[in-house]
Amino acid sequence: MNSMNILPIPFITLLAFSTITQELPVNKEIEPIWMVQQLSDYLCHTDTKSDVKLIAHHYQKSTKFAKSWEVRTERQVFPLNNERWYAAADMELKDMIGDHAKEILVYRYHVGSSYAVGLHVFSCKTGKWVEIFHSPSLIQYDPRDTERFEMTYLGGYQLQFHDKLTDLKAHLSLSKERYMDIENREESLKRLRAWVDPVSHYEFRDSNGDHQKEIHTHQHVYGLWHTDHLGTFVTIYKFDQKHGAYRIKEVAFQEPNKKICSRKVILDSP
Repeated sequence: MNSMNILPIPFITLLAFSTITQELPVNKEIEPIWMVQQLSDYLCHTDTKSDVKLIAHHYQKSTKFAKSWEVRTERQVFPLNNERWYAAADMELKDMIGDHAKEILVYRYHVGSSYAVGLHVFSCKTGKWVEIFHSPSLIQYDPRDTERFEMTYLGGYQLQFHDKLTDLKAHLSLSKERYMDIENREESLKRLRAWVDPVSHYEFRDSNGDHQKEIHTHQHVYGLWHTDHLGTFVTIYKFDQKHGAYRIKEVAFQEPNKKICSRKVILDSP
């Protein structure tokens, strides 16, 4: 996960958006400062266009990786929790909260096998940009976080997944043939612990027609090994007008066939 191998950036390629690449200075393999992307639009409910720039520090041109990143607007600078796990980044502009003004979305990519993607969302409030969503930090991330996630073998190839933070429980049925090549498979399944990867995919949905987009995050859940895919832990975030930020609305467990087998509502109010 921290090998820094060069792997393709997963599922989101946003460099088709008005991208400008500029070097300061030139003719070096690793640049101290590099403007990776610049977007221009009518932001903050103004009638003139303004720019948003994605800046990389210690940028390696051959891999497009950097040690740290920041977003620059005309008046503000936002360092992006400069974690070494996220080596690549890009951004887009999208109206997320239905106020007819576009938010800044910055995606950050991990270069390991988990294909982790971080997301920051910035919104302009009374002329000032504030962060209204960010994905969980990878610095403290543990794929086998027993403090939160628990997997219990019930016998007969039946499992129970438990998210102790929200008390979501999901009952999973496994096929015996899936583990035929494992010696003492019953004992192995008894020792199974939940392996939950970081967020690897985001969806934006307006589920009730209020023009506010929910953020759906997807985290893959594995069993005895990293290719033993048991399902996906889904978290749905809804913009909360009172708090001015996204909050967890619902969590769910999705089977590999995309069927939701368990869900729990956290935030009842719109």
